[in-house]
Order: sequence, then C-alpha cells, then structure tokens
Amino acid sequence: MRVASDALTVAANWAKPKYEESKKKTDDYVREGKSKLGEAREYAEGRLGQAKQVGQDYLGLAQEKADQVQDGAKDGANQTKEQAEETKEKAEKKAK
Repeated sequence: MRVASDALTVAANWAKPKYEESKKKTDDYVREGKSKLGEAREYAEGRLGQAKQVGQDYLGLAQEKADQVQDGAKDGANQTKEQAEETKEKAEKKAK
C-alpha cells in the first residue's frame, strides 16, 4: 500500500507541472484569441463605416442625377407643350 501511495505521489508530482504549463498555454491562447477578435471587430466596424459613407455618397450623387434628369424631362415636356400650342395657334390662324 505504501508503494502504491508513493507511486501515485511521484506520478502526481510529475504530472502537475505539465498540467499547470498546459493550463497557462491555454489561457494565453484564449487571451490572444480575444485580442485578435477585438482587433478584427474594430477593423470590421471601421470598414463598415467606410462602406456606409461610400453608399451615402453614391446615394447623394444618384439623387442629384435623378433630379437633373427629372428637370430635363420637365423642360422637354414644357417645350413640347409650347410647340404644340404654337402649332395649334398657327393651324387656327390658317383655318380662319
């Protein structure tokens, strides 16, 4: 019994430093992983902010272009209406 007890004590004394070392390495890996995750999150949030800004810029440009096209269409419609009225007036004068 004493031999078995001594053998278990020797095994425990041998295994404990290995366990402690493994535990420390695991903790280090977890800390490093959390740090990398934080860095990745910050990078992703920064890129997302940039993408949102670019999207807003393009939205503004698209709205300006749409307004220009709409104004051009209104001008064209007004010109066509004016030409139609002139043509109508000329036709009425000739009819008299």
